[in-house]
Amino acid sequence: MKNVINYYYDFYISDLKLINDDYWFEYNNNKFCFHNVKHDINIQYSIALLKKIKIDKISSVILNKNNSFITTSGNDNYILLKMKIKNNRKIKIDDILLLKNYYIDNSFINFSKFEWNQLWSKKIDFFEYYISQNPKMNDNIKCLLHYFIGLGENSILYFEKTLSALKKSDFFNQLSICHNRVSINDTLYDFYNPFNFVIDYKVRDLSEYLKSMFFNNYSYFDYEEVLNKFNYSKIDYMLLFSRLMFPTFFFDMLNSLEIKKISENQIIELYDSAEKFEIFLKDIYEIISKKVQIPYIDWLN
Repeated sequence: MKNVINYYYDFYISDLKLINDDYWFEYNNNKFCFHNVKHDINIQYSIALLKKIKIDKISSVILNKNNSFITTSGNDNYILLKMKIKNNRKIKIDDILLLKNYYIDNSFINFSKFEWNQLWSKKIDFFEYYISQNPKMNDNIKCLLHYFIGLGENSILYFEKTLSALKKSDFFNQLSICHNRVSINDTLYDFYNPFNFVIDYKVRDLSEYLKSMFFNNYSYFDYEEVLNKFNYSKIDYMLLFSRLMFPTFFFDMLNSLEIKKISENQIIELYDSAEKFEIFLKDIYEIISKKVQIPYIDWLN
């Protein structure tokens, strides 16, 4: 890969580190990432969005010698990013709060990914089809799939109930710069990678951050400390709760299983987490209820 980078960018690097499919190196006292852009990422969307967002910390995208953002090597597409963050660290909830303060105008609505019910329905339809096409699927995985599909359907119903209460005049105020995924283990390099950005409901990052806390064994009091940093409306909390219910983590793991990045046993380990996840949802509901009353879900009893 050194030869590819040296050829397309006229660099002369001698040392590369491969970390999670990305190649990292330093050149002229700057940190660079030769970022492997996943096939489910819309590169043109990300580049167009990047041109609109003016935040100093966002990594710069470097054109190659062909005046293109994209460099292809084998079956993979790469984009060279120059880091603007000098002192990298794991993200904090305050980083999410800071990003939410960035003003976006009406022109950003064309970049929005807010039709969660339609996106989630398509994902559920795909996995129902996936079950029908894999009759020899591990029974435990099939059982988990049915469970999380049911949970996903509940989140769609809750989201649609929220939409019915959302005034058109308030819609734009819900939008913000968000990320495809956020984890408590992400670094600032991950956080300011423009190819992880989307325009979506402002609660998206908080939701994924809280789910990540759950899988890293945080407690009720930790969730409460994070949520107390946010002063949201009833609609905001309904949007948050609907997204918390949708099991993005499970469907992401199934995708990873399909491309042989994880084993079946890693998915089956979620068996023990299913009941705990319902307790997590109940905890979050209770914390939100201290602030505002949102519609209850009977099966959380």
